[in-house]
Amino acid sequence: MNSILWIVTYGSSTLFHARDNVITEFCDYYLAFLCPLYMTYISLVRTLWITNKQTLKKLAIPFIVVFLYFAYQMGFVSFDYAWHMKMSVFFIFSSFFIWLAWSIKHFKELPQCKWVLSFYIAIFLFSPLELFDFQPLFGYFDAHSLWHGVGSPIIALFSFFTIFDAQFYHNPTRKMV
Repeated sequence: MNSILWIVTYGSSTLFHARDNVITEFCDYYLAFLCPLYMTYISLVRTLWITNKQTLKKLAIPFIVVFLYFAYQMGFVSFDYAWHMKMSVFFIFSSFFIWLAWSIKHFKELPQCKWVLSFYIAIFLFSPLELFDFQPLFGYFDAHSLWHGVGSPIIALFSFFTIFDAQFYHNPTRKMV
């Protein structure tokens, strides 16, 4: 599900940058917020090892409420880019601290921890491309375009984590495959 969300988010962002209109703008911003929100949800699901469907649904409720409130605020009250960034950064840091605590606890026995930590280190290293602006390099590459350029490789780091994590737990010897 996470990979699908990232693909759809990047697709909507591409549409927005190619055809700037109200619909593509809303899709871009809503999905760009949904990604860190969902990352926080799955960080809780994985680190707390929640497998019960009822518990998963109950945990999802506050996240759904936050997303609906976000969509209402952005769509009907004020399309506020700064508020969007604050909310996104809050959930990026929330998921980071959850994964960090889990990784510190399990780093020695779970070698896949390095991938989730690499994902967040890369986000923090390259986030100035999203947060700040500068004159386009060579007249073409502005900060935001470079952010999108490094985004896919960064997301791949988290995908590696999910693949190795699944292989580790589905392998009876509990060794990295």
